[in-house]
Amino acid sequence: SISSFVMHLLSGNMAEAVTLLISLAFVTDTRDLPVFVLSPIAILFVNTVTGSGPAIGIALDECPPDLMMRPPVKEGLFTRETILDFTVYGTIMGGMTLAAFSIYIWGFAGGRSGLGYDCNGYYGKNCDDILRGRGIAFLTLNTLLLIHAYNCRHQRLPFWRSTLKNRVLWMSVLFGTLLCVPLLYIPFISETVFKHVGGSWEWGLVAGMTVLFMAFCEIYKMIKRAFFPPLYKLVDATKVAPKVPPTTADPSEGVQTV
Repeated sequence: SISSFVMHLLSGNMAEAVTLLISLAFVTDTRDLPVFVLSPIAILFVNTVTGSGPAIGIALDECPPDLMMRPPVKEGLFTRETILDFTVYGTIMGGMTLAAFSIYIWGFAGGRSGLGYDCNGYYGKNCDDILRGRGIAFLTLNTLLLIHAYNCRHQRLPFWRSTLKNRVLWMSVLFGTLLCVPLLYIPFISETVFKHVGGSWEWGLVAGMTVLFMAFCEIYKMIKRAFFPPLYKLVDATKVAPKVPPTTADPSEGVQTV
């Protein structure tokens, strides 16, 4: 449970880092100043609120089905596979968050002209498109991080191979998704606090991104199952308890009775 929780936490941090750092290279306004794809409050919300429910659900999860077949752990928490996992998962989530933002800005808002003027502050101009772009970026990252909890339950197995009876986990995913509604559509909360607004058809785009994200994650796990060493090794019984040749009693020795 600890390793799964840490995987979920670090994947989210990696996704945010990828989103913000890469966006600095091309998301700039008419003054060539960077425009935030996610507002600071949105980043704080994803770090604290979005990840809390799935983390509790993962902590209450049942043991993996192959746990008793694994050898004793001799490495620390941050193994090479763990580092590779959260790097891959975080990069995919961050890339899809940027893709959703870019699809709206460059596909529907006219590109750079839709990034407005000084839209990182409270007194920007022509910021309607950038606020809506931030809304779809926030919704994408929030949804992907919620559903990513199912990937973190096992390093190799598909998500459907683990039990789906964890009510705390799926309720936290449902609650985290519904919580986006007031954050995107109540004017004071969305425009003044979070500096983004919600749309209409963007929910369909986020649903498609979610399916695509899970497909990428399952392909990655399939590659690991094919090329990585197995998590458990079959034990040779002769090495654990070598066979001892049977001893034969000497017939000349009598049996002493009392």
